[in-house]
Amino acid sequence: MYLYNSHRPLMRTLFKSCPLLKRLWLSLFLDEEDHIVDIVAPNLKHLRFETDGCAPEACKVWIDAPELEIFETRGYSMVFNFVKDLKLLQTARVFLNECGFGREGELINRLPSLFQGISYVKSLEYYFHGFYCASQLYNPDLVALPIFRNLFHLQFTYSPMEGNSFIPSFLLSKLRSLEILNLILYDDDDGDAIRLIQDVLTNATVLEDLYVYVHFHSDKFEEKEV
Repeated sequence: MYLYNSHRPLMRTLFKSCPLLKRLWLSLFLDEEDHIVDIVAPNLKHLRFETDGCAPEACKVWIDAPELEIFETRGYSMVFNFVKDLKLLQTARVFLNECGFGREGELINRLPSLFQGISYVKSLEYYFHGFYCASQLYNPDLVALPIFRNLFHLQFTYSPMEGNSFIPSFLLSKLRSLEILNLILYDDDDGDAIRLIQDVLTNATVLEDLYVYVHFHSDKFEEKEV
């Protein structure tokens, strides 16, 4: 379903009138600020947002969907408020692209409520367009991350420009499956990418499956993917 500025009167009422709704995909095209989307759906299983067409501060979302199993958000971040804990959440996909467009601070401020809301998830896939936000995500002075007690699978996209790129120890210690995408290595690389893998092999004590998608850069050979 597509939502535009003209749908403002419906956003707080429409999704309270569908008690049997099980799947909801929303594509938002909002260039005005202070929209509010209110979702009350006791039987909702799959919720997806696509927000590439949104302006900064365009939308706040309130979600009351205790049966939710799959949550996805793709594009620019919004302010998410979860009314009830998502204790049945199986999969979350968080693909955000603020970084590199001067909006890093906005994303950092919004991450805590988003990650707290999906903290019961079992499988998490995330991608941030750019390196700054991914690095700041693990900065305890800026962001208080939840524990993710149920998490056993993590997939993320690595940026070769990330400084201090690592996975927090409280996540590594419980992961059984890990996928690292876009890991770039150079001929004489002894930097963050290597340290990341070393950290995983040392501290992921219950890990059963490790998938690392590597791009090799060489002065002598063309780029190769493994």
